[in-house]
Amino acid sequence: MDTELLKIKIKNARKLLGLTQNKKYTFSEIKKHYRISALKNHPDKHFNSDESTTKFKEINEAYVLLSNKCIDDDGNCNGQYCEMGDDENHDYKYNNLFSEFINSLMVDLSNAKIAEVNIILTAVMDKCKILTAAMFDNIDRKSILFIYDLIIKYYTILDISNERFDGIIKILKTKMKIDDVIVLNPTISDLFEINNIQIIEHEEKTYYIPNWHTELYYDINEQRELIVKCIPKLPEYIYIDELNNIYIDVRTRVENLFNLSKPVFTIIMYENISIDIPVSSIEFKTSQVITLHKRGIPMINTENVYDISERMDIIVNLEILL
Repeated sequence: MDTELLKIKIKNARKLLGLTQNKKYTFSEIKKHYRISALKNHPDKHFNSDESTTKFKEINEAYVLLSNKCIDDDGNCNGQYCEMGDDENHDYKYNNLFSEFINSLMVDLSNAKIAEVNIILTAVMDKCKILTAAMFDNIDRKSILFIYDLIIKYYTILDISNERFDGIIKILKTKMKIDDVIVLNPTISDLFEINNIQIIEHEEKTYYIPNWHTELYYDINEQRELIVKCIPKLPEYIYIDELNNIYIDVRTRVENLFNLSKPVFTIIMYENISIDIPVSSIEFKTSQVITLHKRGIPMINTENVYDISERMDIIVNLEILL
């Protein structure tokens, strides 16, 4: 294959899987991004529509390309093949993809903890099972934090109703508060605010929490620490990666682009938060990725947690229906 053409294919594949350009990823990281994209866009979740089938096919082709080729730090291909391991003939069925994804998140847990988490997740996914606080009586803080993180971050790929989601989150928050864990759920609007600091009280002490961080630790005394987690509950079409880049999936009909009152395409992210894309920057093709550099939320700076001088990108996955 022509080198320049291959570079273009690699760049497009990275965009499809939500991978940052010019960054080197391990095979495990590529696989994680693939599973998230595949589960979100699986035809089984979209009534096997032609659009979802095409998108799912493109995601799988992107995964195969990036899994086989070794990519350097500049996003270039060096012509060598990476080891594929057992994933060379991976399964595309939704249930199998889901099981593989959940198991991949539990690699750092002991076998006993994995068994505990699987029991809870099975109960959560079982629509006939009544969820109670007693389910968590014998589960330690680490496992509860893991379950909470998993449900909040990946609820868009879990087959649970909003009512069931709210119920399990309420139970988990109650259990975590006992263990000196506070979970905040900022909105997209909160993350874009200039003064996006949330003030909380814990045991008569005040803490100032920067909403754009994912996890912060504060010493309570020599034996205890307070953990504050900021996990926004995002709409299904928005995803924030570990670097704080925002990914938005947008679908519109081609006639909508021709009937605009102004030459800009406006995307509503959350109530008063929107972004404008000049129509001139949109290509006339059914699927494309548009990157808005440095227009997102603050970058996480662990040296100065209140620093907002650097902002991350907004990546729009735009699908145009003809």
